[in-house]
Amino acid sequence: MSGILFGTMQLYLHNSMIFHDKENELKGHVTFDSSNYTDKLKGSIYKFNKQKLQLDTSIPINKVKDISYEICSIKGNWQSSLYFDEAKVWDIDQVVSAEKVKSKESNKVLQCPPLPVPNSLPSDSRYREDLIWLKKSEIPNGEQWKQWLEDQQRHEEKLREHK
Repeated sequence: MSGILFGTMQLYLHNSMIFHDKENELKGHVTFDSSNYTDKLKGSIYKFNKQKLQLDTSIPINKVKDISYEICSIKGNWQSSLYFDEAKVWDIDQVVSAEKVKSKESNKVLQCPPLPVPNSLPSDSRYREDLIWLKKSEIPNGEQWKQWLEDQQRHEEKLREHK
């Protein structure tokens, strides 16, 4: 058991991300649009003009001035799918198992689901004592550990406030 969340979670992305390949004079510029809760993204991969190089992430792709020529367009929704030109390169609904990827049994976009690593950091949420006790149906022990963890977090927050 891991990753227990309650309530609503909202994440709004805005501005741009820029990927800059100096050696090949390429840029990937992706602009996020969270207005109206659309979570869309658009952008392009292009050859850039050295004299007009822009690395400002607040500039949307349609206002960028350093494009020599576009190699491909990028569009999609960061929560569901991604297209380079018209080719779908990622789709959350088309994740296939690692076995199918190896055997090439699927005609879907070949991508594997995330797999937890066996030698993760001690801070990995799978090792939280309160969740371990909850999974064992030992509710009182789980509550004790959860209370201890919350006390530790409050104490550390106070220490940060005094700095």
